[in-house]
Amino acid sequence: MTEDINALKARIDELEMDLEKKEVEIAGYIDQIEIFEKENQELKLLVPNEEPSENETENENITTNKEIFLKLKAQEKEIRDLKNKMGYLRKDKTQLQTKLEELTKNNKSVIRIEEKKIPLEILVQDLQDKLNKQKVLNEELKRQLKKSAEYKEKPSEEDF
Repeated sequence: MTEDINALKARIDELEMDLEKKEVEIAGYIDQIEIFEKENQELKLLVPNEEPSENETENENITTNKEIFLKLKAQEKEIRDLKNKMGYLRKDKTQLQTKLEELTKNNKSVIRIEEKKIPLEILVQDLQDKLNKQKVLNEELKRQLKKSAEYKEKPSEEDF
C-alpha cells in the first residue's frame, strides 16, 4: 500500500515538473512572439510607401525594399511557428493537468503539493536580456537607416 502511495507521489511530482517545464516553455514562446511582433511592426514602419525620387535609383529602392520584405516574411514565419509550438504545448499542458487531477482523485490520502513558482529574479533577468538584445537590434537598424539616408543624400556626378 505504501509502495503504491509512494509511486503515486513520485508520478505526481514528475507530472508537476513536466507542467512547470511546459509553462516556462510557453512563457518563453510568448515572449519571443511579442518580440517578433514588435520587430515586425517596426520593420513595417521602415518600408517606404512613397515613389522613388529623381535623385534615387530604382535599384537601390528595390534592393532595400526586398531586404526589408524578406526580413518581415522570415519573422512572420517564425511567429507562426512559435504560435503553433505554443498551441501544442498548451495541449500537452492540459493533458498533463488532467492526468495529475486523475491521480490526485484516485488517491485521497496523497497530499497535494502547491505549484512551485519561478523565482522572479530569473524572470527579471530573462526580460533584461531580451530588452538588451532588442536595444542592440534597434541600434543596428538605426545605423542602417542612417547609412542608407546618407547614401541617398550624396549628390551624384550628374548633378555637377
